[in-house]
Amino acid sequence: AFGELPGSQFNTGWVQTQLATAHFNMAQHVQAEAAFRRSRQLEPHRLQGMEVYSTVLWFLKREHELCYLAQEVVALDRLA
Repeated sequence: AFGELPGSQFNTGWVQTQLATAHFNMAQHVQAEAAFRRSRQLEPHRLQGMEVYSTVLWFLKREHELCYLAQEVVALDRLA
């Protein structure tokens, strides 16, 4: 359904986060990571879904990226 959206709507942090979460729920961790990266590029201030993104990075054993994400999220919101 998301693939039918026009590019201006598809290329938003919200849609990419929803896609990433759907991929995660289907255990498609590589695709989830790619969608989360797009989401972060489009909206670097978005915190919604970062708990799922961190889990994806953990599953993929991407320790450096996970640490960097944690630092970025804390810098945006100390209570996150």
